[in-house]
Amino acid sequence: MRQLPKGISNYEDIVRENRIYVDKTMYIEKLEKLSDKTIMFLRPRKFGKTLFTSTLECYYDINKQDRFDKLFKNTYIGKNPTDNKNKYCILRFNFSGITTNTFEETIKGFREKVDLGINAFVEYYSLDFYNNPEQSTEGILGSLFQAFRFQKKDQKIYVLIDEYDHFANELLGFKTDEFKELVAKNGKIRKWYEVLKEGTETVVDRIFITGVAPITLDSTTSGFNIANDITKNILFNDMLGFSKEDVIYLMNELEIPEEKQKELLPIIKTNYDGYIFSNMIKDNLENYKMYNSNMTLYFLDMYKIQNEIPQELVDINIISDYGKIESFMDLCQNMNKIELLEKIVAGDLIESDLTEKFNAEIEFGEKELVSLLFYLGYLTIKEIDFGVLEFGSPNDVIRKIYSDYFLEYIKRRSGLTDEINQKDILKEILLEGKIDKLLDVLKEFLTNLSNRDYQKFDEKYVKVIFYSICRMLKGLYVKSELEVSGQYADILLVPKEELKEISDVCHAYNLPLFLDGARLGYGLMSYDTDVTLEDIAEITDVFYIGGTKVGALCGEAVVFTKNNTPAHFVNLIKKHGALLAKGRLNGVQFDVLFTDDLYFKISRHAIDMAEKLKTIFKEKGYEFYIDSPTNQQFFIIDNKKLEELEKHVRYGFWEKYDDTHTVVRFATSWATTEESIEKLKELL
Repeated sequence: MRQLPKGISNYEDIVRENRIYVDKTMYIEKLEKLSDKTIMFLRPRKFGKTLFTSTLECYYDINKQDRFDKLFKNTYIGKNPTDNKNKYCILRFNFSGITTNTFEETIKGFREKVDLGINAFVEYYSLDFYNNPEQSTEGILGSLFQAFRFQKKDQKIYVLIDEYDHFANELLGFKTDEFKELVAKNGKIRKWYEVLKEGTETVVDRIFITGVAPITLDSTTSGFNIANDITKNILFNDMLGFSKEDVIYLMNELEIPEEKQKELLPIIKTNYDGYIFSNMIKDNLENYKMYNSNMTLYFLDMYKIQNEIPQELVDINIISDYGKIESFMDLCQNMNKIELLEKIVAGDLIESDLTEKFNAEIEFGEKELVSLLFYLGYLTIKEIDFGVLEFGSPNDVIRKIYSDYFLEYIKRRSGLTDEINQKDILKEILLEGKIDKLLDVLKEFLTNLSNRDYQKFDEKYVKVIFYSICRMLKGLYVKSELEVSGQYADILLVPKEELKEISDVCHAYNLPLFLDGARLGYGLMSYDTDVTLEDIAEITDVFYIGGTKVGALCGEAVVFTKNNTPAHFVNLIKKHGALLAKGRLNGVQFDVLFTDDLYFKISRHAIDMAEKLKTIFKEKGYEFYIDSPTNQQFFIIDNKKLEELEKHVRYGFWEKYDDTHTVVRFATSWATTEESIEKLKELL
């Protein structure tokens, strides 16, 4: 079986070792069709930039023309070569890994990277050239171009620059003064780029530059204004990173069975997908979402080694790369960074323009911070509403990084440590189905916060704190608004007294209590609850009555229980595109549903059908995963039996139970018939 190219960024090595390669060579052809010969393309770290520049090097290198077929025979470009293949001498620079502890070390590191590229070029193409250590970096580059012009009269240079901004990102986050000095008008780095530009008038025919953010475009390269930045061009959206089709291709090459792929793909998507790089998309954003390639390769590699889903869903090395949020947050001195962080962790969307270029002279505000986090891969475009961009966390891995940072901030503010009694908390949750001890931890956090922390304190703040605390509990899968089988786990059935206790905690901190009522009817009609609709109206501040899950055509009914409707509520709904022009349609539906208790009768019907379902499964000898009192039932079923059932029955996958069994969900509704239940009985 062929191996994945995890950790390999050299294209020749992938070919030589016969590793699995996701073909991106069709973009070589697309790049050549651009009128500009100097191209800038940005992506977050770990998205395959170095591998792509290596691929370009192999394709255009004049010294590799006798190996072209071997290198590219199985690729798009190998079957559709351009006139420029094996045409250039490749001058490649990689500015990653430059030490930025001191100004002197940064300058030295930059020089070493320049020397490394130039020396390799001179030796590889047999150029008679002396790299004088007494010359400046810009002087050396200029001398190289002059020597090449006279010795290689019929040849041209293709310059490849990888991670052009890496050291600058480090300095911008930690040492802004040094950043300014390096990229100022007379800065050494700026001068070097000016010489590179001059080279395009003589020996340099093409330039391809990759990096993460346009931080230095306005400063370092202000004298280098010839690059066409195609970062957000939709035509090149898939050039780096993986599409869904790429992920499926990898799983097929690894010979992962299709049934297993169906289980793995949602996990990979939840944790590594979600990146949108273009602000010009006019149709469904879902079609343009990209997976982090490095994270995806890590997951699949660990799965093949262990033959099971890895416990750690992200490589610790990747976490360290993304673990610098605090330094970039600190760039913004005059804004409420924590308020922004709360929104991100809570899953709220952040409306902002996108800053196209950064320089060290501008004062960083929310717009600049959001834009920087976007380029770094910490945020992505979630919505484009009439040209207005809304940003949010791309996936669970990145959200975890935010929640970890937020928790550290809260711990520092509250004076608390990691020392919580995880064993007792987990035992209570898993064995008793209670969260009393977890709530005690939450109370302690809230009690220890200062008055300053309660400014702009709302329910999202508590949600974020609670979510972050839960992330501390090893052994629990923590997910907010979990989607299962196209629906959301959105209602919790609790005894009336527990609901009152939750209300008391909320009101002690002046927080409104909101109850999600998508399945409210089925919850109220459960035989195991003592909560009534009147109780909910009395105890909560806001709740809604679900309509679509009990047969309504559309819409839900939001109830403000204490004359507490927010100001301009209708206008807010209209702003978000959720206001129906013919709202009376909803009114007619709910008028009918609450006439003669129809809402409760049809909800009780679903519960009754669920109880019949439970009886049938029990009689048939099936094991219950959860003894559920609702319209949703969870059973453990042999995989072979499932293969038979899925020909006739629709069910929801819940989770893998063991190698031969699966936990599945059956949901009854107002429309479930006795005939359907009896038919399922026959199939069982």
